[in-house]
Amino acid sequence: MCMKYKFTNDIDIVCKYLKVSREKLAEKIDIPFETISRFFTKDNEPSNDLLEKFYSFVYDHGIQLNQKKIERYQQNHNVLLFHGSKEGIVGPISLDYSRKNVDLGVGFYTGDNYNQSLEFISQTAHGSIYVLDVRYTKLKILNLDVSLDWLLMIALCRGKLEKYSQTKTYQRIIEQLSSYDVIAAPIADNRMFTTIDDFINSAISSEQAIHAMKDLSLGMQIVFKTKQSLKQLKVLEKLYVCSSEKASAELKKKQKILDNDSYISDAYAKYIRQGKYISEIFENEENGL
Repeated sequence: MCMKYKFTNDIDIVCKYLKVSREKLAEKIDIPFETISRFFTKDNEPSNDLLEKFYSFVYDHGIQLNQKKIERYQQNHNVLLFHGSKEGIVGPISLDYSRKNVDLGVGFYTGDNYNQSLEFISQTAHGSIYVLDVRYTKLKILNLDVSLDWLLMIALCRGKLEKYSQTKTYQRIIEQLSSYDVIAAPIADNRMFTTIDDFINSAISSEQAIHAMKDLSLGMQIVFKTKQSLKQLKVLEKLYVCSSEKASAELKKKQKILDNDSYISDAYAKYIRQGKYISEIFENEENGL
């Protein structure tokens, strides 16, 4: 069962904000009032076209509906997380649909801010954002910053360290990945993988890679790795994101890329001959544990 949008609730929020009746709002959006009113009496799901028309009207008229709802949730919940989904969550949250070759391996990926999740779905047609409440009771949590361990963990999960699979360092990282319920770590985006490849191919040192990616950091991802950790997540709401909001997020993302273009080359130059190359990190380990 797929969670529905709180369409009728959102209609009333917008009516209150604009100080208009439902009938007047329908007129403003150019939707027959009967079309809107039937959702208050019948448990039907609005069509994609109707959802897009309503939420685009809201966003294009400067009403930050999703932000307002998030602020309300923040008043009643200690910790909020966000999950951007391209296809939607069907049924209970599960690890069964997770891909293996991603930043931190198999897990349910969340972020700590709305805009971060918005960028993830900005190029999708039907992507939405889930607001989640979390309790970290009796969970083993690993917190990572932009560091060598983080760099090696991403490289390993992305299948870049198979050459070193018999080393102590490789096995230590595997153990870390399997020993924690939750891992909180910086996000690595597609541009960072070029830097990771440069590091794996011995074109740059660990210090050059780490500092290049520090400047490009996109925020934190909180990954739930075990069934026990998933039990402490509760989906509060599925938020609709209209095409206008996605387009705006995509423009901001592209501008951010342009603004950050010089960071990698600057870090490469500034930290040259500092840190270790990949072969030095795994030195004397390739022949066994």
